[in-house]
Amino acid sequence: MKRLLAMVLSLTGLALAGCVSLEKPAPDAETQSVEVVAIAPFGKGSFVDGGAERPEPVKDLPEGYGYIGDLGEDEALDSGLAGCRMYADLALEPSECSDVYVCQPVGESGGEWAYVKYVRLLYGGARI
Repeated sequence: MKRLLAMVLSLTGLALAGCVSLEKPAPDAETQSVEVVAIAPFGKGSFVDGGAERPEPVKDLPEGYGYIGDLGEDEALDSGLAGCRMYADLALEPSECSDVYVCQPVGESGGEWAYVKYVRLLYGGARI
């Protein structure tokens, strides 16, 4: 009986060990940290730029989007984007907007400007 129990426990241990990867990344493997930028363009709620899932900046706005004002110091949330121009769907009220675009510096040197999409962050971290 003890032998049977020991064999069952051994087989269970082997089966479970196969479920876990013990492989560690190489010491010279490059890890990438992606900063998520958040803004609050309407004074409440947060909009984020997507972090690692960030869409590419665009040169042209979607149809129906227009200028809604400059991003204020409080709305910029320490993002460094205060004073940048904001654009949203003009057919919607600010509380209905699921995204805004901010015209901001992009690229390695920051010398190029483009529209960066920010999406509304919902309760619990979900995005729409």
